[in-house]
Amino acid sequence: MATAAAGAPYLTAAPGRTPDSWIVSGRGFEPFQELYVNQIPCGELPCGAGPMVGFRKVTADAHGDFVVEMQLLVDFEPFRGHTDRLIAAYGTNWTEDQIIDAPQVRVPLHHPGNPLAPAAGMSRPKSGRAWDPEWTTTAGVGLIFLSALGLVYGRRARRQ
Repeated sequence: MATAAAGAPYLTAAPGRTPDSWIVSGRGFEPFQELYVNQIPCGELPCGAGPMVGFRKVTADAHGDFVVEMQLLVDFEPFRGHTDRLIAAYGTNWTEDQIIDAPQVRVPLHHPGNPLAPAAGMSRPKSGRAWDPEWTTTAGVGLIFLSALGLVYGRRARRQ
């Protein structure tokens, strides 16, 4: 994979659980941007704008990140001179001129499957987020408990 410019969107890929599936992660896109994550059959971009066979449509999160698992075409014929596959991510409304520079990652033609691969889905780092559902749930349960405790002790004090 080519090194992305500082602050530029980029892709990474790791083998998925099933043969020829890939867990593709994107970082640095516009928040909530709708994207096509696509296997590029011609081997080079732009290869025509829009979705092609084997694409996934995803929406970046509030930080411009996404994670998606893709099942790539098993009967894939590599483009002349290529011994790998090209996966790219680009906005659903990007022009062909923009798609030329879309973030991309090259992956091997085939892999047998990785049973230890993580389940795909939106992921978030454990730090650096303004809202953490696990922490919020724990804090909420604690506040509910303290409120109930306050009601019980408040009623006891009035009765005496």
